[in-house]
Amino acid sequence: MKGKTVLLLMLVGLGLAAVAIKSSVRWGGSPLPVMSQLPDFSLIDMNGQHFGLKELSETATVVDFVFTRCMGPCPMMALEMGKIQAKFADSPKIRFVSISVDPAYDKPAVLSEYATSVGAIPGKWIFATGEGDSIVALSEKGFMLPASTWPTEHSTRFVLVDKQGRIRGYYDSVEAESMTTLVADIEKLLRSKEG
Repeated sequence: MKGKTVLLLMLVGLGLAAVAIKSSVRWGGSPLPVMSQLPDFSLIDMNGQHFGLKELSETATVVDFVFTRCMGPCPMMALEMGKIQAKFADSPKIRFVSISVDPAYDKPAVLSEYATSVGAIPGKWIFATGEGDSIVALSEKGFMLPASTWPTEHSTRFVLVDKQGRIRGYYDSVEAESMTTLVADIEKLLRSKEG
């Protein structure tokens, strides 16, 4: 009888610990890791306006690298970004930025038209471009994403950046579980002082 009581108490204790851990993660828990600090950079957005680290740091941001003529993963990436944009459409604390890896073709007017075609909310989801070498450097040295085979091959990852311009997470846009994690991490970041 004594052994059964001890076992029962251990099981109850483990159950309470699991509930506490789950609650801690859901309602706060440990903060998202700081993976790196983005360097300053200079791009042009789809309206022909300067877009750099200062503008990126106005809110938390989800960033990806795409190009408008892409027949590979970009349409699916745009679909996933659009879904996440819809979840946070009413939150002024989060924005979305897609940086073109095909600056020779993706001029601001092309990006503006593409933004409309994928349902980007003006001011909420921004498309930007710049000089080819600068974008490669920004991807590889800033966002730590490969860029050597652009534009035909590029990363399908989304990057979560806080308002201090620090990378807080990477998420594979072709994996549903990763997109679920991104939404949870956005919510966690926005609840924190850093978001």
